Amino acid sequence: MNLHHGKNNVNNLLKKPKKIGISELFKEGRATTTIKLTIMATTQVASYFGLMNWLPSILQKKVGISISGSSIWMIATIVGMSLGMLVFGQIMDKLGAKKAYASFLIASALVVYLYSFASSNLGILIGGLLCWILCKWDESLVMEQSLETFIRHAFAQLPITLSLTLAVFVGGFSSVAIGFFLDNYSLTIAMLFLSGLYCVSLITVLSLKINTKE
Repeated sequence: MNLHHGKNNVNNLLKKPKKIGISELFKEGRATTTIKLTIMATTQVASYFGLMNWLPSILQKKVGISISGSSIWMIATIVGMSLGMLVFGQIMDKLGAKKAYASFLIASALVVYLYSFASSNLGILIGGLLCWILCKWDESLVMEQSLETFIRHAFAQLPITLSLTLAVFVGGFSSVAIGFFLDNYSLTIAMLFLSGLYCVSLITVLSLKINTKE
């Protein structure tokens, strides 16, 4: 009897897992969540691309020197990104994913906008450091926690893949938009546009239902 049950258990383990179609992401009310996750990640990546493409040029215009090749600027960028991931992880452990993401998005929107008012070399360097601390972090966790367990295991990376694909277009558009605002309006308007992208991501995050139980 025990041998029979043992054989059944082995057979169950050897069975191929049931394939889950991509359509599952859009069934039983999941379509809204999938779309929201894609919007959140797309705006996040687009704002990051905008900063990465334009921040060195903006700094060069304000300071009058080439920042992109500066070792100090490169160090500030690397240190900022590293600190951002570390601090974000600590905050997320204490507050949870949703509150941590919302806090960072609010701070990102404020810092990016206020950065346009920096005038001294030190202020520009510190402001750039803060931008990278707040604006570069991993949004995949909130995506995973917004999906049901069986969907998460099958398609946890799909919204990220979709967002990266869209970011090729949206990210390019954000760079064009920033260039347009810089040429026709002002640096403040350009940075306000970037802040707006973070606000869109914030609204999306706040509307998501985060799963805290496995």
